[in-house]
Amino acid sequence: METRHSYNPKLLVRSLFLAITGIVISLIMLFFFKPIMAMALIWMVIIVVCFGAAFALWERQKVVAVVTEESITVKSFKTVTMDWNRVTGLKLSFFAKRRDQKDGWMRLRIKSGPVVIKIDSQIHNFARILNLASRTIAENGYEVDYFTRVNLHAVGIDYEKP
Repeated sequence: METRHSYNPKLLVRSLFLAITGIVISLIMLFFFKPIMAMALIWMVIIVVCFGAAFALWERQKVVAVVTEESITVKSFKTVTMDWNRVTGLKLSFFAKRRDQKDGWMRLRIKSGPVVIKIDSQIHNFARILNLASRTIAENGYEVDYFTRVNLHAVGIDYEKP
């Protein structure tokens, strides 16, 4: 069964708002405070970085992951297809928003040779992708690291290599 997964655009609005706010503040500082040339160049670099970050976040809205029992295809800047039976590596990382580590997001990294697919937990139906990936890596006979095992357990998946 083929399923399509994408990111919710509403989750990106806050990040885009913060990036645009940073750009506006930078431009205001350039026009009103007349900094020396070195400071002007530094602010220009910051502006370029903000635009790059905003573009990357905006492009993320267009990411679509097509998942079947045989493969996963991620369509973004370029299209990458990976057969599940060729997966050689899996890493599930947790990124905490606060020190208490009660709130955060996860990033799934699936590897097949030189090809790597990274998917964040904010994508629609992340659990399906995670279940397929963890089952596949176990069936293919590969080990996962300690932190991946802990993170899989935290979401209710007990990794057992056959």
